[in-house]
Amino acid sequence: MTHSSSKPSLSMLPYDMLMVILSKVALVSHVDLGACMASCKDMLNVSKFPEVLRSLRLEDVAPPPYELVPSTMEIVEEHAKNGNIHATFLCGLFNYFHLKHVTIGLTQLSFMPRNSFRSYVPLWNDLTY
Repeated sequence: MTHSSSKPSLSMLPYDMLMVILSKVALVSHVDLGACMASCKDMLNVSKFPEVLRSLRLEDVAPPPYELVPSTMEIVEEHAKNGNIHATFLCGLFNYFHLKHVTIGLTQLSFMPRNSFRSYVPLWNDLTY
C-alpha cells in the first residue's frame, strides 16, 4: 500500500487494521460495508478476509425464504401432513431453528432417518450445493 499523497487516508493503514475496522462496519450495516468496499481497492481486498465475512449480518441482506413468501410454509406444512418426507424435514428445520419449538422440530427431523434414507440424500445434496 504505497501512496504518493502526503494526506493521511484509511488506505494507508495496514490490512490487519483495515480488517478490524471493516469487521466493525459489517456488524452495523451492510450498506456502509458496501460503500467502504467501493471507496478503494484496499478496502475491497480486505472485505474478502474471513474475519470480515464472518461479521457480516445477513438478516437484512438475504431474508430466509419463508419470510420472502409467507404462504410458503403453509404449503410445506400441508405436504408434511400428507407424508412428504422432504416437507417434514423442512418443517423440522423451520420449527427447530426459527420458531425454537425444540421438541416438535426434533421429532420432525428424526422422521427423516427413520423413514427413508434414499429420500433424504437428494434433499441433502440440494441443500449443500
